[in-house]
Amino acid sequence: MIPDYEDQRIDLAAASEDADTLAILASDRSDSVRESVASNPHAAIETLWRLSEDSDDFIREAVARNPTTPSELVEKLALDPDLATREAALKRLPPGSKLADEVRRSIAVEKRYLLEERKNDGNTLRRMPAHKRAAAIARLEQVAGLGGARLIDFD
Repeated sequence: MIPDYEDQRIDLAAASEDADTLAILASDRSDSVRESVASNPHAAIETLWRLSEDSDDFIREAVARNPTTPSELVEKLALDPDLATREAALKRLPPGSKLADEVRRSIAVEKRYLLEERKNDGNTLRRMPAHKRAAAIARLEQVAGLGGARLIDFD
């Protein structure tokens, strides 16, 4: 039985070892509940895949950090538009792999632009020049072998 109160659902999502309960909670209206499911090592692979598509950056980051997330999903999350999610996924990629090197490079580029924007009191901390953003995305897609697939833009 799923509790009515959010804090109880968060506790259940964090502590449950039942994959079916976690699958139900993965559709909860509360971002905090879904994030707890994403962090739970007992979540089924299908549940983690579904949560990797969540619109909330913290949930996708939690999936990347989950030690039971399969390597294919970690590779997908390494291409995420959210910097923190990519950093979490990078920690789980094989060191020295071509994908890890490219993700590390894309993170460094984005951080450099963030630093510049902060120095210049920019309004949009995540904005990169369009040509740089397109080149970074194209390079990551090429390394990941995505072919016709598209990454979500950084904006």
